[in-house]
Amino acid sequence: MTKLLRFFQPSHQHTAFSATLLLISAVMLSRVIGYARDAYIAWSYGAGGQTDAYVAAFTLPDFLNYIVAGGAASITFISIYTRFLAEKRGDDAQKTFSIIITVMTAVMIVGTILAEIFTPQFVRWFVKGFSPDKIELCVHLTRILLPAQIFFYVGGVVSAVLLSHRLFLFPAFGPLIYNVFIILGGVIGGSHFGIASLAYGALIGSFAGPFLASVIGAARIGTGYRPSFDVMNPAFREWVKLSVPLMLGVSLVAADDWILRHYASNGVGDITRLTFAKRLFAVPIAVLGQATGQASLPFFARLFNEKKRKEFAATVNDSVYRVGAASLLASGWMMVVGLPLIDLVYRRGKFLFADAQTSAIYFFWFSLSLAFWSAQGLYARAFYAAGDTLTPMAAVSVITVASLPVYSFLFHTFGVVGLAWASDIGIGVNLVALAGLLHYRKLVPLNELRWWELGKAAVVAAVAGGISFEVAKVVPLAISGHGSREVDLIQLAVVSVTWAAAVAGGLWLLRSELPRDLRQRKGAVYPEVAQVVPRYTLSAESTMTTAVKSVSIQTLVEALRQFPESAFDHTESIRRLLQDTPVSADSLAPYLTWNRQHYTRNLIDRTPLYELMAICWEVGQASSVHNHRDQNCWMAVPIGRLQVENFHLIHQDLQAGRCRLEASNTVEMNISQPCAVDPADPVHRVVNPGEFNARAVSLHVYSRPFDTCVVYSPEQGTCGEIELHFNTEYGKPK
Repeated sequence: MTKLLRFFQPSHQHTAFSATLLLISAVMLSRVIGYARDAYIAWSYGAGGQTDAYVAAFTLPDFLNYIVAGGAASITFISIYTRFLAEKRGDDAQKTFSIIITVMTAVMIVGTILAEIFTPQFVRWFVKGFSPDKIELCVHLTRILLPAQIFFYVGGVVSAVLLSHRLFLFPAFGPLIYNVFIILGGVIGGSHFGIASLAYGALIGSFAGPFLASVIGAARIGTGYRPSFDVMNPAFREWVKLSVPLMLGVSLVAADDWILRHYASNGVGDITRLTFAKRLFAVPIAVLGQATGQASLPFFARLFNEKKRKEFAATVNDSVYRVGAASLLASGWMMVVGLPLIDLVYRRGKFLFADAQTSAIYFFWFSLSLAFWSAQGLYARAFYAAGDTLTPMAAVSVITVASLPVYSFLFHTFGVVGLAWASDIGIGVNLVALAGLLHYRKLVPLNELRWWELGKAAVVAAVAGGISFEVAKVVPLAISGHGSREVDLIQLAVVSVTWAAAVAGGLWLLRSELPRDLRQRKGAVYPEVAQVVPRYTLSAESTMTTAVKSVSIQTLVEALRQFPESAFDHTESIRRLLQDTPVSADSLAPYLTWNRQHYTRNLIDRTPLYELMAICWEVGQASSVHNHRDQNCWMAVPIGRLQVENFHLIHQDLQAGRCRLEASNTVEMNISQPCAVDPADPVHRVVNPGEFNARAVSLHVYSRPFDTCVVYSPEQGTCGEIELHFNTEYGKPK
């Protein structure tokens, strides 16, 4: 339970694996709320002219957000901000953040005003098939929704800061809050404002969710903001250079919805039925593609910025393999359950069974391309992590333009269903182009992708889907042209059980490694901080988070006083005590003092065998490189987290004041990872890096108290002995 609760703490820093799990959970919850939103819209307005106008009203706001770098803001900013953190340039990161927020918010405000003015002209051009009253309603709704893009933009940049710090909770739940407010808008204001109440709810939700949630999260980690229009700042100009291709280019990922709405505007209800099918299809896309891509981008960027190119390529390929294989299997299930699923989700009120049948056809064809949609997002983020936005955006822009005749031909030849086919073809070409370019640039070799395992997944998906389709015929859905929720549930259950059994059997027969791979957290794919720790002794248990209850500092003191003298001659007993009895932060309060100029040393207990102290670290503070006078040392971090930088002492002449050191490795300490200094090689430095953005407290146990130590300057090759002092003793100033 402790592990689960820490997983949902706002300050919890995630690995790629835990971040993906959190985002998938948040996406699933958000989609449940989104289902309630769509169900309310279907019940209240059905598949008619008002709903078509409401859906179409999002086009201009979405286009404004896209063209003024709404998505580019966070995508390209993460790579720059993450690089600054890796280089310990926290001030530059904060300055760049402030400039981008200030300049681009001003641009967004100007863009919103211009869009408000020219909304009628845009709507009349975009939805030529609308009647005059539908055009008027669409214009009204569009003007309500446009200001929301300012909040989406700022929230996107702020969330990029949180993602760069591996803090995913606030960004994850922004969309959920947004959807809740849309529903509240309809429920509270529907009787007075009609369908416009949904637009007002979306406007308020954009402030409360994507904007406010991320701002609160950034404030909690001390992210500062100072208005600045320093457009000559090198980092800002780099961001502009990276973002311009994303601003000017048009990806089919975004344009697909716009194109579908444009052509479907000729028939009453066609936009709504097509949109409901696409939104339901967007659930697995969000879970398998967007959540994984969003969680992976900071880790892709870190590996690339650290020049770990082989690990970068392996991470991208492994992510594509897992997501792609899972998507193929899911497609086999989705194509069979389309009708009962849509009938169960949307048919109520004015949305009829006939509407569900039509939407199910579109859903069937969309489901074919799930693997394409999921994988292309990972390949795109691989380019962004590498700092290259021009290549992918130029390629996908060409593909988008080339796809327009395909959409037009298939629509005019086969009707609305042809649009679903064109969407599949376009996103497939999009995927091939991105993967091919990454291979050509020698960033992510295609030959290292696990094609054999993907092939097994595709075969199993086809067979499982075919078997499930035949079984589904046993439970007919329509009774005299009307659906039945009971029958929907029965068919869903029967098909799901059949599909799951077929998938399990197929993967077993083909000896697929996919089930094992989905359960494993490979180091190449999910890099941790300070994985290599040869100089500090960490127990096997420290790599797992166990539900250990914290104790007071007095309890720890009592335990230390019971140890025999021999326990302090070796490291394991005391280290295990710190591992098994984490100290509660509240009990340390009487002993903690802070100084912005230097860390503070606060004595808690002392005997002839040991001394125990608390050291308080403000953000950015660090100790000198030092040793421990041939004594053993144990450290725990009950508050925050710290880095220990280890050094190997090659030569020391204390009398001459000369030394020679070489850096070895860096270890992270946190509440679940205490450590013991290696007595054979004890030279180190403790740091609270600026990118951690939080105070920290460390507990130090030294065997046999000492009041001097040797400090080193690796840069100058000098060393010398200094005296040690306490700022407080036993909770009182010295």
